[in-house]
Amino acid sequence: MSTATQDEQDLRRCVRRHSAYLNKNKADELSLVISAYVKEKDNHLQALTPAVFAGFCNERAYRDQLVASNYKSPYGLKARMWKMALKDAYETMDKYWVSIAENIRPLIYRKQKWTDEMRHYAFWLLINPTQVAALYARKTPIPPQFEIPKSERNAVVKIIAREVRKRVMRFPRVKTVRSMALDADMYTVTISPTGCQQIKVMGIKPHKRILIPLLGTTAISGNIRVVMEPGARVVEIHTTFGLHTPSDAPDGGDASVDVGQTEVFTDDHGKSYGNKFGKFLEQASNVDLDKGRKRGKLHAVRKKALARGDKAKARRIKTNNLGYKKLDNRRRKNQAECTLLVNTAYNQFLHHRKPHRFAQERLDFRGKGKSKAMSRATVQMRNTIINERSQFKASPSGACRQRVNPAYSSQQCPFCGYVHPKNRNKDKFVCLYCGWVGHSDWVKAHNL
Repeated sequence: MSTATQDEQDLRRCVRRHSAYLNKNKADELSLVISAYVKEKDNHLQALTPAVFAGFCNERAYRDQLVASNYKSPYGLKARMWKMALKDAYETMDKYWVSIAENIRPLIYRKQKWTDEMRHYAFWLLINPTQVAALYARKTPIPPQFEIPKSERNAVVKIIAREVRKRVMRFPRVKTVRSMALDADMYTVTISPTGCQQIKVMGIKPHKRILIPLLGTTAISGNIRVVMEPGARVVEIHTTFGLHTPSDAPDGGDASVDVGQTEVFTDDHGKSYGNKFGKFLEQASNVDLDKGRKRGKLHAVRKKALARGDKAKARRIKTNNLGYKKLDNRRRKNQAECTLLVNTAYNQFLHHRKPHRFAQERLDFRGKGKSKAMSRATVQMRNTIINERSQFKASPSGACRQRVNPAYSSQQCPFCGYVHPKNRNKDKFVCLYCGWVGHSDWVKAHNL
């Protein structure tokens, strides 16, 4: 057996394990733990102001200071759990400042009058999230590895700090009580006498863990996340696993796919995959449109009730008709159905073609189409799912996915190379120069 490369060892994906239906007492107990964890995390997020965050090199240093001050969770969490909530909050804040730095970094290249030392210092400022937070807190980080004149340093800090403050709208907060993170010592995976896999997670009560029966059996190790929607009695256990990439790449040659709206995609042989995709998108789009219009009318009725002082009616409408529980459940169901259709399409494509590598267009459109119905359907299609699942499915099969620029790929004749926007009319392609006729999806896949 060949030894896996470092890239193969690091290739990991998240798996969502679902639990069996929990009884009310167990669901309430688990909900209480998650609520306390979320409050603890939100408490640390508020405490990690830019000045405080910039004062510590990492999460461990901040945690050690809290331990030295005999910190105890105000929400009754055990020491290991509040430390995990602190780590979760610190990582959230860390990613927040990293995202701001990523948005500012391209601006450095546009500063034509800056010297190389000034650019070097600007990139150094953005390489560490604690330094980005220090800029927001009106501090000037000084590099220990190299020297830069004070005048140039101040000029760079003035511009970069202004860009940082311009992008800070609001700091991260926990908005929904739905999940908590656990390390390997905070849960135990066992097998019941009936052969079902179950997991015991840490709770608030000492020496008592919460038993959660799981559906199916897979390996669970390392850090996990327990997710339970408000009011639900089903739990998701998010864990990771390594993808086993075959040593030999498939020998099916090169292929290409054209992502569509009536189907998931069409390959360069003209075969369509996921033909139910368009019908699903249309139905989901129409339901969203209908529900949105009805909610809009109810919002208008509530607004009129508030205007005439009928607060009781406005409160009843908001409580009984304008909630988000059913809306969120419908969106999650649509997303799951969309993911299933995309997964099935890629499974069939990779099994049928066995490509060594395949080309796919870069999906950069954002809901803009020739009609409003098409625009809504484009939003429902969720390009992020297609991009993520295509890479996910290609990796374990040994295929290489390449995203290419789709410019003019649906307007170019594959026979003579003539390019014209009127060559394509919906699903029909007719070359205005040589008269060649074909299916537009196949033409685009072939050109890709």
